[in-house]
Amino acid sequence: MTFVDRFRAIRQKKHLSQGDIEKRCGLLRCYLSRVENGHIAPKLATLDKLASALEIPTYQFFCEDEESPVPLTITLPNPDPYPKTIKEVRWFRSLRKALSKINQRDRRLLLDLTNRIVSLKNKRDSIKLRILKRSNVLRLPKALPARTSQPPAKAVGQ
Repeated sequence: MTFVDRFRAIRQKKHLSQGDIEKRCGLLRCYLSRVENGHIAPKLATLDKLASALEIPTYQFFCEDEESPVPLTITLPNPDPYPKTIKEVRWFRSLRKALSKINQRDRRLLLDLTNRIVSLKNKRDSIKLRILKRSNVLRLPKALPARTSQPPAKAVGQ
């Protein structure tokens, strides 16, 4: 059953004419006729007006039975990355504040390091993450370098 048929059936079931609905909701009778004959699709605000004129909830235009529809429940696919406790929220706020203060060079370095760790994590089955500490510098296995928009430096005096 389409909206047009449902609207007409509800109106006739309540023994109301198009003129009665015109008086109740303020819409013109010619507009109601065009809606009822399927020439015009009403907007949501107009549907609300029609539903209040017919004294029904709006969803009944689209449901054939008198029962209310079951509400749709939406769950997040992976809620783990989101902070769950006040302590985690505070930690993320402090991290965001600290990251907003770093300069462009350090930001590129951090993004490159993060990119390497993520690429290694994705290849975890074949390559294990190895971080070697040599002379107080962390070295990671080679990955693709981060893209920079600066041209290569030219040698002086050549």
